[in-house]
Amino acid sequence: MIKFSTADYLIIEELLPELRDLGYQIEPFGKNTFVLQGTPAFVKEGNEKNVLEKILERGAGSVQSLHHQESQDEALFVLEKKVPILNLFGQADLSFFNPDGHLFIEKYIPRLTPGAQLLLVHNVTTTASDIALSRSLLPTGTGLFYCLCPHANLYIGNGLPDLPLFAALDVPVVLGTDSLASNHQLSILEELKLIRKTAPALPVETLLRWATYNGAQALQMEGILG
Repeated sequence: MIKFSTADYLIIEELLPELRDLGYQIEPFGKNTFVLQGTPAFVKEGNEKNVLEKILERGAGSVQSLHHQESQDEALFVLEKKVPILNLFGQADLSFFNPDGHLFIEKYIPRLTPGAQLLLVHNVTTTASDIALSRSLLPTGTGLFYCLCPHANLYIGNGLPDLPLFAALDVPVVLGTDSLASNHQLSILEELKLIRKTAPALPVETLLRWATYNGAQALQMEGILG
């Protein structure tokens, strides 16, 4: 059995579905207490509570993600509020949004709390100048990672990110899958296979780092994962 403070207990209770998806066999057991009958393979015996406490730390808002540059249509909307993506919003009132010719990252990144981690997700149309701009805007001590979801991008029909560009600029890349709404499977291995097929010149070492350690680092969990 593992006991937490009342505040942490309530957070863990909300996270139970996600924890079970990870492989935890965990159930509430009395006041501020859980009974733990099984853990994922990556959790060493005797380290169960420590890992849960690390997860609690990550849930405190230190890691943020932002949908970023998935298509040219998105760029038209962000910069000029133009169709066709505008049609997706139907009758929604978007009068509050008045584009001023600036990218979302120009407004969002400077507001990050120093020490936070930001994951920019998709990056299909991201260019070298976009990457340079993002780096220049980062507050001191803030981490920036680019999450690529190749199968999801092809599924939706937006093409792929410039994979050689990210490798050449030594950009911290992590791999994702998006969801089953835009992917046939949720497999990092399948994402690696697609990247290998599309950009065979990329070093295997780079791809493995994208698929493992970088993701753990982006989530500030490199001490126990990756």
